[in-house]
Amino acid sequence: MDVPTLILLGAAGGALRGLIDVYNRFQSWQAARSAHRHTPDQQGESPPRFAEYFDPVADPIAAAVHSALVPAPPCCSAPQARSTAPTQRSS
Repeated sequence: MDVPTLILLGAAGGALRGLIDVYNRFQSWQAARSAHRHTPDQQGESPPRFAEYFDPVADPIAAAVHSALVPAPPCCSAPQARSTAPTQRSS
């Protein structure tokens, strides 16, 4: 695999991780709002705000950093194991 493909796949993986994290936080926020609406003793209190579940500064930065963390190109990765098969000698 060539280096630009590795970089693209690494960035796509980091972006996907960020999107899944936002989705999970959104689902948690919706569950908390639903629980708040269905609990009779909390009707006077304000419902949970999305800002309590999502940090608008740190979370996008974390997604960008994870997108920037790409795998090392093949020239910099660990050496591959060499074959230990015996070589044929011609006589």
